[in-house]
Amino acid sequence: AFGRTPLYRAAFGGHLRAVQTLLQLGADPRMHADDGCTPEQVASGEGVALTLQDWDLMATDVMLERMEAERQRRAREEQSQRDAKTDRLRAETEQLVKEHTRCQRELQRAYCELNKRIAEHDKCERKRMGREELTLTAVREAEEELARARAAAQQAEADLSQARLELREQTGGGAVSDRAGVHCLVRELDDVLLKDVGGRIREDGRFGKPLVINMMEVDVFASVQNQLDQVQAGLSAELMSRQLLQGERYLGLARPTDGPQYAKTEFRQARTGNFSFVLVTKLRNPPEALLTAFYPIEVTIPGPKTGDY
Repeated sequence: AFGRTPLYRAAFGGHLRAVQTLLQLGADPRMHADDGCTPEQVASGEGVALTLQDWDLMATDVMLERMEAERQRRAREEQSQRDAKTDRLRAETEQLVKEHTRCQRELQRAYCELNKRIAEHDKCERKRMGREELTLTAVREAEEELARARAAAQQAEADLSQARLELREQTGGGAVSDRAGVHCLVRELDDVLLKDVGGRIREDGRFGKPLVINMMEVDVFASVQNQLDQVQAGLSAELMSRQLLQGERYLGLARPTDGPQYAKTEFRQARTGNFSFVLVTKLRNPPEALLTAFYPIEVTIPGPKTGDY
């Protein structure tokens, strides 16, 4: 306190042996306290004052240089350890990203397999093919496989989230998500997504009346793109870049059998200009391709009592 070093206090109290020990350990007798005095100026006792007067300041400088060199060596060593830990966490996170992607593929495959088995069972029941028991068993096995795949995907998601949290903390990023976009509570979603209060989505260039696709907990972004491209080559890219709305190119999607509501005269700029494409997902770590292609909105569901996430 008050800038009074241990040497200052020892000198003021007249503790000769303590003063000698502190000087030998590198204490600097030239340092001033907040009152502007040095240890020599407040020394009690002739022996203490003489010790401070006769002390070789070159010895202090040598020790201070050694101490500074040691401090820098330790700082370099600590930084090296931090860098090594950061590299390790990055490598672990990269492996967990791959595992997360693999589990998502397995989950998608399990969903497809279940749908296939359900379709087969329904067909057998409709046509009374006599294989209903076999197809029902296949449905149950597919359900069990889906449950295993879902559990594995949830664990991979949790592991990846934890690894990214540790990496952010290690690199000084804290625990706050650094994703672009906006974060909101579920009760604010109408204002944020549909009404675009503040114009955040409009400024991003992707806004308007939405087409919504719910991916649930599965990463089916590639499948969505493939399905769109099967309707018309390049449709997914034109849809996400809004090029489909330019020059009435969207009219090329209308078929002669679609009905009068899809006639050219029914499309108005006031409506088509407010079109947007929305993908909904439960994934806490969506793929980078999804975050890059879309404007991210992270929705928080309040807890039942505290209102926390």
